[in-house]
Amino acid sequence: MRTRQSGVVLLIALVAVFMLMLAGLATMRSVGTTTLLSGNLAFREATVQSADYGLEAARAWLMQASPSSLINDAAPTAGYNSSWDDSFNPRSYNWNNSATAAGPADFQVQYVIHRMCRNANDAITDPGSPTSLPQVCYTASITGSLGQSNAQGGDYGSGRPEDNGSATPYYRITARVVGPRNAESFVQAMVY
Repeated sequence: MRTRQSGVVLLIALVAVFMLMLAGLATMRSVGTTTLLSGNLAFREATVQSADYGLEAARAWLMQASPSSLINDAAPTAGYNSSWDDSFNPRSYNWNNSATAAGPADFQVQYVIHRMCRNANDAITDPGSPTSLPQVCYTASITGSLGQSNAQGGDYGSGRPEDNGSATPYYRITARVVGPRNAESFVQAMVY
């Protein structure tokens, strides 16, 4: 006489198939997330590399600018400020006051230059005040001319500002790049 089958094996097989289906969906979702993350990292890296266009455009502007315009005149249309601006924050800065550099397609490259001096010009802030200070700049003493192998930097260890004299002031260049998928990068460089 045959015993009646109750179908327990079929129920266990259906539960196992359902669990395998869930594992497959989780794996597909994980691969999709990883691919998206890798793409976003690639776009961010591309924006960092594109910042070189902004740094180079700012350096070229500094090389052709006249010394008097670098000391006394702030040129916001060129992205230049003749003082270091204690409140400068690249994330909250109004980038409408910056210069634009040509860069790769789909990337918006902007830069701003700050002369690393306390005041906007070389004059004493307030000669009548007992707490007035002369212009203070971060400087590099240079022997020879720029571009030669004997050009030397200033005191790198302390990073202290010096009274503005015959030394060349440093300039801080901040480049901002906005690329595809709203990738945004900020890069800063100090030049003299």
